[in-house]
Amino acid sequence: MSYFNNTPKDWERLDWQILRDGGVQLYWRREFLVDDRRWLAEHDYDLYEFACETWLSRAEVFSEFGRVLQFPEWWGRNFDAFNDCLTDLPLSGSRGAVIVLGNFDSYAAGCGSAPMH
Repeated sequence: MSYFNNTPKDWERLDWQILRDGGVQLYWRREFLVDDRRWLAEHDYDLYEFACETWLSRAEVFSEFGRVLQFPEWWGRNFDAFNDCLTDLPLSGSRGAVIVLGNFDSYAAGCGSAPMH
């Protein structure tokens, strides 16, 4: 079943606008994120939220992803495995899932700025 019909009514929807631009949305103002989270929840999206400013290591990032997203214990704890596990993300019969990385800039400026090996 298609969630969009490529009509002018669909083009006005928040989810269409986010997906049209690649599925990632950067928010410069918290109030816009709050409004959009509310809209997505009201339109039957599962929301998974992360407080990135609390992350102190890459291992902690992957551990938190696995715990919150309910990945299997054996998942690889790297970005390739993360990508693979997202395809099996348990959805509650919703339209889809939204991952909110709150204050990611704090993580990126700290331990997240270390080069990946």
